[in-house]
Amino acid sequence: MQKYASLMALALLSATAQADYRPIAHYTEHYSAGQKVVYELNTQDVAVQRSTLLNITNHLNTVKQADVILLIHGDAVFSIQQGGGVPSTKDTLKKLVAQGLKIRVCDNSLKYRNLDHRELQGISEANITEAGMPALVEYQMQGYHYVRP
Repeated sequence: MQKYASLMALALLSATAQADYRPIAHYTEHYSAGQKVVYELNTQDVAVQRSTLLNITNHLNTVKQADVILLIHGDAVFSIQQGGGVPSTKDTLKKLVAQGLKIRVCDNSLKYRNLDHRELQGISEANITEAGMPALVEYQMQGYHYVRP
């Protein structure tokens, strides 16, 4: 009987907690408009890609006029390959670019993997940087904050 009463109390508490949840109407933090951020993506791990793209989505949706760059290098270049890659990653990237995301792809990563930028979905010569790591350092020297989820 004691066990039954405990279970009922727990169920009631759980239902009350769910019923009392209200979204926060006004947050106390105020984010500066125009933040400059460079995110790094260098893996084919779909969970890491999903997490990185979710962070970018939240950044673009939360901060007004954010200047956000995604640097893709290493094995992550395979994820945006036409006719292959990771469909959810490619679809999300397309939406984020429409929201203002700038994509840069390391040419050294492409060469090392025998890929041409024309094999990548939505990537033109303007998106290619010669070397990913020096580009990352350069962005930081220009005031971009480095984020690697």
